[in-house]
Amino acid sequence: MSSPSAVAVRDALSTAVHKYQANSSPWKAKFKNRHLECSQRKAELIDTILELTLQHRLRMLTLMTIAVPLMFLSSAKPSC
Repeated sequence: MSSPSAVAVRDALSTAVHKYQANSSPWKAKFKNRHLECSQRKAELIDTILELTLQHRLRMLTLMTIAVPLMFLSSAKPSC
């Protein structure tokens, strides 16, 4: 079973690729070089989206690693 995060990333990638494909000119795909270029651009687009997603998740993990212990420290009562 996939995690909700993995499903969200897969759905976002699928949507981005479909939008990219819809904006591509169909007549240009007839040329072999153009086809290869499109494939490379799709791969770069997917890599960029994955990189941004992973950076966001890393920031959230870092925030949780720092923020949660600080919340416990700030809620602790002084032992005076």
